[in-house]
Formats: sequence, C-alpha cells, structure tokens
Amino acid sequence: MKPLLTILIPTKNRERYLIDILQSINTWKHNNFEVIVHDNSENNVLEELIKPLLEDSRVRYYHVKEWLAGVDNFEKALDLAEGDFVTMIGDDDGIMQEVILAAEWMKQNSVEALLPTRGHYTWPDLEYRYNNDYFNSVLRIDEQFNSTVSKVNPIDELQKVIRAGASTLGDMPRLYYGIVSKKRLDDVKELTGRFFPGPSPDMANAISMSLVVKSFMKIDFPLFISGNCSSSTAGMGAKHLHEGNIEEIPFLPKNCKEEWEPEVPLFWSGPTIWAEAAIKTLKKMKRDSYLKRFNYASLYARCLIFNRNNSSKTYTKIRQNNDFLLYVNIIKHWCYIWSVRLYNLINKRKLFKSKKNGLIEIKEQKSISACIDAFNDHVVTSKQELLLSEIRKGLHK
Repeated sequence: MKPLLTILIPTKNRERYLIDILQSINTWKHNNFEVIVHDNSENNVLEELIKPLLEDSRVRYYHVKEWLAGVDNFEKALDLAEGDFVTMIGDDDGIMQEVILAAEWMKQNSVEALLPTRGHYTWPDLEYRYNNDYFNSVLRIDEQFNSTVSKVNPIDELQKVIRAGASTLGDMPRLYYGIVSKKRLDDVKELTGRFFPGPSPDMANAISMSLVVKSFMKIDFPLFISGNCSSSTAGMGAKHLHEGNIEEIPFLPKNCKEEWEPEVPLFWSGPTIWAEAAIKTLKKMKRDSYLKRFNYASLYARCLIFNRNNSSKTYTKIRQNNDFLLYVNIIKHWCYIWSVRLYNLINKRKLFKSKKNGLIEIKEQKSISACIDAFNDHVVTSKQELLLSEIRKGLHK
C-alpha cells in the first residue's frame, strides 16, 4: 500500500543521533508512513547499528559509500520517496507522531504544504561560546502554541525572503521542518532536472516550493524539534566555524566555486550559501524577475558582521557595485542586524535568570527522544484531540 507520508533522513557519519530518533519513530502506532534513511557514511557503523530497526517494514535504509555532495545525498533520498506527502529532518532532529494526523488532514482538505512551529534542543556535546548554560541540554517550546491554522500566500513569503537577501527561510513552504505534496516536488524536478536546484537544499527547496505550491497553511503546533549537535552546521556556527573557502568545504558540489554567482562574496558561510542557493533556484525555475528585488545590501552587511575573516571578499563585491545607495543601505542593515544581535544576547541572559520567558523549558535532556517523551508527558495532554479540533476550527476562519 502506498504510504501517506515519507519521512526523509539524509545522514553521514552521525549514527548516534540517527539511531536515537529512529528508536522514537519505531514506537509509533500508525502504519501509513515510511522512513527513508539515506546514508553517505564512509564506514559501516550505521549499517550495523540500524539492522535491528529494519525489522520494522516502515523503515528503509540505503547506503552509498562513494562521496556525495550534501545536496546530492538529499536528492537521492527524495528520489526514493513513495508517499503522497514528504517531510525531511536532520539526523539530530526530532519529529512528533502527530505529523501523521497533519498529513491525513492535508490529504482530506487538498492542502499542498503545511508549516508547523517547532521546538528547539541543543545536544549535550555542543558547547556554545556564549551563554552555554542557557542552551545546553534544554528543550524549549513556545508555551503559547494553540494549534491555530492560518492560510499563507507563498509568493508573499518568497518576496519577504528576497527583500532580506535570503538571510532567512521565513515562512516559506518547505520539506525541512515542514510537509509538502510529492506532486509539487515532482513539478520542480520536471522543470529544473532536480528536486533541489541549488547547493543549499533547505533554501533551494523552500524557494522552489514557494513558486509551485498553491494551497499553503501554517499551524501553531510543534510537530518538529530542531536539534543542534556539535557536528551540525548549526553547531559549526555556534563554534564560529561556519565559514571557509568554497573548495575546502567537503559537502559542497565539486563545481560549486566555478558556478558561484558573481554578486555573492566568494566564500562559504550561512549568508553566502543561502544567497547562492536562492539566486540559483530562481534562475533555474525561470523566475529571474524576482532577482530585481534581491537585497544585496542586507547580504553584504551580514557577511561583514558574521564573516569577518572573509571581509576582504565582501568589500570586493561592494566596490564592484560602486553605488552610493548601496553603501547607505549596507550601513542601515549593519546597524539593524547588530541591534537585533545585541538584543537577543541580552534577552537570553535575562531569560536564563528570570525563567519568565514565554517558553516551556525542560532541562537536562540527554537526547531528542528524551525531549519527545518529556513533551508527551509534561507539556500537552490530549494533544491529538487539540491538534485535530483546532485544525477544523482553522478551516472555518
């Protein structure tokens, strides 16, 4: 029987985290879903560890030892999906069983994409440079979530992201921490030749989904927990290691440097790879007109603040433009980003001390599966009924 939902988990050399979330999913009672684990590890460690879990027919495992770019690992995983709907998590992330109820509702109501809220968790092995006590081993979820459903215009969200220089995924529809129709994913591949038409899979997918999805909704319910471990890109950012020469980043495509967009500073970082993926995707989706509104000033300001080791490459791009208004906008965005950064830093200090922060905080959690159990036990009672009833209410607003 064709599954309703496919859960994709691309992974590489991080078996500890992957096994933990698989063990959690293994306890689910539903049978109308599949999990696809696509492993690009050089060794057989995960292949051996996962064997007992493969007795569950809902789990499929594929191992490719030959080197793959990160985006190609995602591409091959998605190519195997058989569900009507697809979602994707990282191997250090968590997913709630209620995602099945959400997918059932989407099918019943012809919803092509759903974006829920999510919790946040830092694995114990990730040490932050600042405020480590605030982050480490704590599950945080907004205590005000109420399962309200609201309609969203994906093009409006896409334009917001473009005006921000692709510095955020915003509220665009997407696979990562979201649910989307497999048919719409197939539309993108038919047009561009790939499911992910850019080197950053999360940004490439979100941009492309915004251009093909028509029925898109948000729900204020945490169906996912974003996990940050020491070896993740988020973990690299926490350790201030999230930048480098393009040719030295092992998970980027081999031709990434040669095909790099000329307006984007020539180095790898969070701001640059997202901008690169956004521009590439818009071009391959034949929507170049959106690039007229792309905010390069915001991109350059972020690079100057967060990627000071490569500031000379950013200045090169600024000088090539030689536009007075660009300089003015860079200064404006530089001031804004610093103000937000300082506010968040100060606010986290206060939150940690006062604990009156509008968040559900469950401390001393040793794994994602422990976070999910804690959420189920202590945060929500009768949450399935809450989710379903509020979804129905949202449809009639």
